[in-house]
Amino acid sequence: MELENLKNKLILRLDEWGLNDAYREANEGFPFLGKINNINVSYTLQLVESFPKEEQVKVFVALTKIAYQKRRSPARTELTSEEKYLLDVYQQKQNLFPIYDSYIYNIVHNKNSFLRIPVKKLKSLIIQELNAVMECQDKSGSYLTYIKVIDNNWSISTLVSVEKPGYSFSYTIGFLPSDEIFSNYEDLVKKRFYLISTSIFIILGFSGAGMIFLKEEDSITTAKIIAKACSHFFNAFSGIVVSII
Repeated sequence: MELENLKNKLILRLDEWGLNDAYREANEGFPFLGKINNINVSYTLQLVESFPKEEQVKVFVALTKIAYQKRRSPARTELTSEEKYLLDVYQQKQNLFPIYDSYIYNIVHNKNSFLRIPVKKLKSLIIQELNAVMECQDKSGSYLTYIKVIDNNWSISTLVSVEKPGYSFSYTIGFLPSDEIFSNYEDLVKKRFYLISTSIFIILGFSGAGMIFLKEEDSITTAKIIAKACSHFFNAFSGIVVSII
């Protein structure tokens, strides 16, 4: 299969899955997004959760559709009349309570208000959690590089930044030719065909997102959440790419 065609199919499949996962995340009460400290995420959830319970899922899915529209997603992102109405209400809430009035915004912009945990400790925490999910290939610097091979034809590299003041992470997805033999990680990276980079935040309708710590236990909670998010994505990936080749 031509690589550009494969890339386009993968983007469509990921975005279709992402819209469904946005529904799941909201319907389950934001088990991932609700446990991290990030300006845009925390502010968005604060507004979404100000809606009646039965409308929160619809609002969040509508916001995800808008984010997908802005990056010209090939997935179907047409808004229903109800979603358009709810987004108008959301905009009114934004006007009444702008982001710079939010608690998290003021904490992030006051650099003495959040914890600066040493890189060595952050690295130790994330290694402890992620080693159960995938193998670490490089932990020499302030970035940790992990690799996961799925169904022989796909590699997902996970890059976790442990630079102060917090964590951030993203995925790089590559295609592995079936007739290639890989002797080690460097060989795999050299021979794979790079397709796309993404993250759980992009999938759920946000741009890049770093995570800060407001209290000591946040670093532990966030490391666990990252591991769960990676495991969730890896477990879904085989279904996302089924029969795509």
